[in-house]
Amino acid sequence: MQEFSITEPPVDVEKLAKQCGAWLMYHQYALPSYVVLCKGYYMMFIHLSNYGRNRWSIAHELGHIKLGHIERVGTLCEGSPETKQDFIMEKEADLFARNLLMPSMWVKRFISETPRENIVGKMMKEFEVSRQTAKIRLSEVGIPADCSR
Repeated sequence: MQEFSITEPPVDVEKLAKQCGAWLMYHQYALPSYVVLCKGYYMMFIHLSNYGRNRWSIAHELGHIKLGHIERVGTLCEGSPETKQDFIMEKEADLFARNLLMPSMWVKRFISETPRENIVGKMMKEFEVSRQTAKIRLSEVGIPADCSR
């Protein structure tokens, strides 16, 4: 976050990806999102979905780049990991995406300043994430399911 002077949500993941040297391409094929390194450029192929899911996919693939996964294995796709190492890299990229889009400091501040009524919808709007992502993040910080409708 500090590297890119990001101080508040929502994070502009497309701009950030470009600052990291990635080219973004969107597709609607029956393929997951993935990133490759080609002639010194990162190419992200993002499967079109809802806006929040697209942002998560970009942040996830950016995680693979920033964590050095691409240099180790060449190409990484979202989906079912085939090896233990794949599983670990996918989990690391998920954590990177979560912490990029919704850092704990921002989430704690948001929760302290936001009434619980419709907190999921409010979180979706504040952080520009999907409903599923907002619900998972709220559960991680201990907001009960009955308060997160």
